[in-house]
Amino acid sequence: MLPLERIYRGYRNLGRLQHIASVFAKHGFGQLIAQLNLHTILPLGRLELRARRVKAERRPQTAAERLRLAFEELGPTFIKLGQILATRSDIVPADFVAELAKLKDKVPATSFTDISAFLASELGGPVDKLFAFFEPEGFAGASIAQVHHARLWTGERVVVKVQRPGIERTIETDLSILQNLAELLEHYVEEMERYDPVGLVREFSRSIRKELDFGLEASNTAQLGRFFAKDRQIVIPQVHWELSTRRVFTMQELIGIPLGHLDELRAAGHNLSELAYLGGRVFLKQVLDLGLFHADPHAGNVLALSNNPETIGLLDFGMMGRLDRKGIEAVASLVIGLLRRDYDGVVHGLGDLGCFTEDTDIAGFKRELIDFIDPLWGRELKHLQFGLLLTKSMELSMQFKTRLPADMLLLSKALMTIEGIGRELDPDLDLIRLGQPFALKIMARRFDPVRLAEDAYAAANELTNAAYHLPVQGRTALGRLLSDRLGVRFIHVGLDPLTRSIERAATKLSAGMLTSALVLGASWVLAGAVGPVWHGVPVLGAAGLAVAALFATWVVFLLLRGR
Repeated sequence: MLPLERIYRGYRNLGRLQHIASVFAKHGFGQLIAQLNLHTILPLGRLELRARRVKAERRPQTAAERLRLAFEELGPTFIKLGQILATRSDIVPADFVAELAKLKDKVPATSFTDISAFLASELGGPVDKLFAFFEPEGFAGASIAQVHHARLWTGERVVVKVQRPGIERTIETDLSILQNLAELLEHYVEEMERYDPVGLVREFSRSIRKELDFGLEASNTAQLGRFFAKDRQIVIPQVHWELSTRRVFTMQELIGIPLGHLDELRAAGHNLSELAYLGGRVFLKQVLDLGLFHADPHAGNVLALSNNPETIGLLDFGMMGRLDRKGIEAVASLVIGLLRRDYDGVVHGLGDLGCFTEDTDIAGFKRELIDFIDPLWGRELKHLQFGLLLTKSMELSMQFKTRLPADMLLLSKALMTIEGIGRELDPDLDLIRLGQPFALKIMARRFDPVRLAEDAYAAANELTNAAYHLPVQGRTALGRLLSDRLGVRFIHVGLDPLTRSIERAATKLSAGMLTSALVLGASWVLAGAVGPVWHGVPVLGAAGLAVAALFATWVVFLLLRGR
């Protein structure tokens, strides 16, 4: 058994763990809390679980709705976790994905006194010396940060993103608890093992820690700014490094209309079809040319700039996806495969992305993909939606046990978002056709003579290194074998239920033996009238029989529960 004492010892705030268990029980997940043995930390234990379960059953809400409400009540870390899970349609059921996608940060504004004190400690001076003007009220905010308008002494208008004081400590505490809860899930809930909850929490921790590092966001912004520097239709905010730290990010203010505000865009005279095309081109260029793409390109993060009707500005680069050269080429293979109905090419691209495991039925996956996509070719290509294809691919991935890398999941969600924004602006937007020139350029580059020579050199260098190290590795293995230091590690599969049954039986047996010993000992004490006597009854013997009765009651309770 995974001892709960070891788990609890690692918590910096046991009260927080009790609150989490209590909230999940309140929203109808008491059975899970009991399954993880977390009811033991609730003030009233199982009584509280039962009471909360009865209340939850009276509410006609779905499990997905109850989970969303629990995450909202638990605050920033769990809201972020829910938003990440909403992108994992490969492992999360569709109704939960739809519900978790509704999660929004609801955090009261941080006072200007606290913000100004925090800025002074981070930037090394009072706010009125650093800025010519700093708006006390934040105009935007989320669980992690609050955003303010400001003006530099040069007259330039800027936006200052300030991390909420104390949020980092709160999130680290929650991450520690989540990691331990994931371990409990893997240990006690057998069906959860295939979803790798520990790995999911580890990936989530990495993602949210990146969001907490505004220095990383500033670097992403600067890198994209350099990439699009010569493109007059794209504007990336300029970073003010002297007023930025790991917890404060100051950037140029962009003035425009979010692409989701269609009526405002029309009233301002913007060409909606041109904006749709431009937004799609910008995103595909990030993915297929740079390999660094905006992972959260919702309509509020893309602006039609007021000073130029054919220019868009991009904001918020805290969450970014990355593809290496092999990943970019695999995505290009997917695009070309879809355009040419080359399903072998599509499967090959998915394989290059590492989507298939040893358990994947590749032939079955390909067959289902053909059965789904082929009928769609009776329509015009512009009606072949990326979002629909990706959603179906996610469903198939669950059915055929494929594994989608984290950055591919980010790309899938971002593509669906971009396509949704684009089709609102122009229903005829054809994102697949728009990506064709990028994809063809990448595929042609794969066969460039210089590129082939570089690949051949890299392969030869790798083989040379392997040949160089092989004798050393062989001697090391042989030396360990001859000195009896070569170990073999066995992994037992499917023994957990048996182990738990043996542990429960041993617990009952130990309790029974202890009860018997107490009864015998108490009987001897009573028979010999040993120790103090009260009303003619030896006190020690009576106390021993009382304790033995409690142990016997506990053993009977365990037997009745089947534990």
